[in-house]
Amino acid sequence: MTFRSALAWVLLAGVAVALGAGAVLQERQDLPKDEDGLWQYALDKYNHGQWQEGDRAFKKYLGDFPKGKNVEMAYYYLGYLHLYYSHRYDEARKAFQALADKFPKGQYYWHARFAIGQSYQYQQLNDRTPRTNYFQE
Repeated sequence: MTFRSALAWVLLAGVAVALGAGAVLQERQDLPKDEDGLWQYALDKYNHGQWQEGDRAFKKYLGDFPKGKNVEMAYYYLGYLHLYYSHRYDEARKAFQALADKFPKGQYYWHARFAIGQSYQYQQLNDRTPRTNYFQE
C-alpha cells in the first residue's frame, strides 16, 4: 500500500466518523413526546446496544412520566443498561435502588436487590479494589 492510498483511507475513515457523529447528533435532538412512543424508543435503543441514547430516553421517560405504566421496568432496564453496557456501576446501583425503594412488592424487586450485589462484584473484578464491607452492612 502506498502512502497516498493509506492517506486516502485515513481521510475516508475520518469522513465516515464525522458523518456518523453527525447522524448521532441529529438522532439525539428529538425524542418522542408521548408515553408509549418514548417507551418504545427507549426499548429499541436498549435492545440495539445504543446505551447512551437508551440512557437518555429512559431518564426522560422517568422524568416526564413518573407515574407511567412502565416506570418499574424503566428503572429495571436503566439499571441493566449501566450494569452490562456502560459499566457505570454507581449509576446501575442508583437505578436498582430506586426500583427497590419505589416498588418493594414489585415483580423486579428481588432482581434489583441481586443486581445491586452483582454490580459490586463486577466493579471489584474490573477495579481490583476490595468491596467486602457492602455485604457486612
